[in-house]
Amino acid sequence: MSHARYFVIRYNGHWLVTLEGRTMARHHSQPQAVNSAIVMADLMGAMRHDADVMVEDQQGAALRLVWVYGQDRAPVAPPRVPQVVPLHSHVKRVQRVPELSAS
Repeated sequence: MSHARYFVIRYNGHWLVTLEGRTMARHHSQPQAVNSAIVMADLMGAMRHDADVMVEDQQGAALRLVWVYGQDRAPVAPPRVPQVVPLHSHVKRVQRVPELSAS
């Protein structure tokens, strides 16, 4: 299969994740962008592509290989916390009464 190489670069105040010259994601911090790139590369690796992530720490600096599918571990997703919808004083809870079946 093909090689999927993701690049993390800084551009106009954002960190971009690119693949084959196309922007795949935009983040406010380098760690967020690197994590995002690794998740994408891990998915490509799971589809039997060779995949890795390269980072350019400063514009014009040498690229640094930070992650390779099959050699490095993918980041673990944080546990999802269920969102609790607050009750509003103007909303009343209604208990449903089961309907009686006609006998």
